[in-house]
Amino acid sequence: MAWAIVAAVAGIIAILLLSKIRLCIKLHLGRYFVEIGLCFRLFFNLIPINLRYRIEYEPCDGIRVMRYERGGGLRVLKIIGEKKKKNTTVDKAVIRAIRSGMTVEAVEVTGEIGIPSDAFVSVIWAGVIRIVIDTAIRLGLPLALDKKQPERLIVNFFPCLTRRTFNLKLEGILSAIPLKLIKNAVAAAAAEKAATAASKAVSVKKHKGEK
Repeated sequence: MAWAIVAAVAGIIAILLLSKIRLCIKLHLGRYFVEIGLCFRLFFNLIPINLRYRIEYEPCDGIRVMRYERGGGLRVLKIIGEKKKKNTTVDKAVIRAIRSGMTVEAVEVTGEIGIPSDAFVSVIWAGVIRIVIDTAIRLGLPLALDKKQPERLIVNFFPCLTRRTFNLKLEGILSAIPLKLIKNAVAAAAAEKAATAASKAVSVKKHKGEK
């Protein structure tokens, strides 16, 4: 009986490591706030994990990062401006390795801008913002994720001629295989540690030679 339980647990862990993880991202940008929704889908999309965050700016309080609780309330996680520990070279190498193992399946951006006093300016701004966002995504994603373009990219930004408004919503889907991410991260950390050790050894030898 015990061996059966161990085998079942090992099988579930193996399936989780080898099955693809999908991350759905939703972003809503307002005048003084940003809302980010994350949905992780595990075990062949059967297990969803939903997270929702809000970042807002207030003149007196500064920038606050908050998370929505199950009851609908907000919990403050961080106030921007606090000092944080810098990442080491190993941490940076691991982060780069994890990024390179992720695939962008889809990115969809929609939004609107309205300047009721001048419809022509609204149309011009909508066109300019659409071009900027489209270009930023096409150039930025390959740099951030190891030269990988999204499989599907949709950018729509519309002028609003009846009211003053600005809204930007972003939805994206990322996917990755956990075992591949772990393998890349371990290999990157080992390579960075070996390079650091070699560099220190050369530095020590050079210092002794100068003496």
